[in-house]
Amino acid sequence: MQRPSRILVIEDEAIVAADIQRSLIDAGYEVLETASSAEEAIARASVLRPDIALIDIHIKGDLDGIETAQILRDRFEVPVIYLTAYADETTVERAKRTEPQGYLIKPIKILELRSAVEVGLYKHEMETRLRERELQLEAANADLEAFNYTVAHDLRGPLTVMIGFADTLLLSADKLDAKDQQQILERIAAASHRMSQTIDNLLKLASLTRVELERIPTDLGGIAREVADGLSQQHAARVVDISIAEPTLGIADPGLLRSALENLLGNAFKFTSKQPDPKIEFGSVAKDGETVYFVSDNGAGFDMDSSDSSDKLFAPFQRLHDQQEFEGTGIGLACVQRIIQRHGGRIWAESTPGEGATFWFSLGETSSP
Repeated sequence: MQRPSRILVIEDEAIVAADIQRSLIDAGYEVLETASSAEEAIARASVLRPDIALIDIHIKGDLDGIETAQILRDRFEVPVIYLTAYADETTVERAKRTEPQGYLIKPIKILELRSAVEVGLYKHEMETRLRERELQLEAANADLEAFNYTVAHDLRGPLTVMIGFADTLLLSADKLDAKDQQQILERIAAASHRMSQTIDNLLKLASLTRVELERIPTDLGGIAREVADGLSQQHAARVVDISIAEPTLGIADPGLLRSALENLLGNAFKFTSKQPDPKIEFGSVAKDGETVYFVSDNGAGFDMDSSDSSDKLFAPFQRLHDQQEFEGTGIGLACVQRIIQRHGGRIWAESTPGEGATFWFSLGETSSP
């Protein structure tokens, strides 16, 4: 059974707020709470995550209703319907710039209120689906670019090696002793292995746009601990100072976030391998009503000011370090970015060469850490 839509009412006139709340409950909606000021509205929205907010343009606080509505949309992606006794041209123009789902003039009629809520919820759902389609299209284009690049570079290289050595065997087998033939076969096998791994990584990247997303309350700290413990077992000869904030909560797909953390923490292990006192940390902080998660290390780092670094950081099959210095395929961060974007979040990095790196990401949610 589908849950009722969850509504936040922002109105500083108690009698009006009570009337609206009663009308919405009678219509089958769930009224989370009522807020009477801008600050209270932002605080409520950051925690409750309503499906839609009804907001009076003139409310108490340092911000008016229009400014508050803009914050609700920008920070929490909460659509709004304005409730107001004012319909002058200047106010309407200001309100329109926040792209509201509706605009009701007081005194509000019950049927108009219900209609505005239904239309507003429907419009927001369609807008959300459209954004998802746009993200899927962008991801598909990125996959195509990655495929073209891979065919031109990452697959052509090992294929050329295999063809060259195979021709050598075919044309000069009678001139090669057993040792030479063995070395050629080993090089062909190594090149075919690289090609197979590249194809697997390309398919893995493409699959991230097709897997169904299940967003549920998730302890990212618990997942990070499990991943870190597994990495510690793989690198039993190393002693790494690992700090994991537990619990670290978020609304996310547990499987996809595990994959993201495996890549981020795996990179932290890899790039601290030459550090005599390696340190890795995972945690979260609250910034402007948004929960931001991070994975940091004190490893090799990279030059943030380099245009080459900014272009390569999240691009598929691109690497910031030489293969002989640190092994890798250049697919991990591209996968992490794809996962974070699927959640409606963003990812960015801060780093200094020789001093480590910190990768920050959000999940499009505002759960408190």
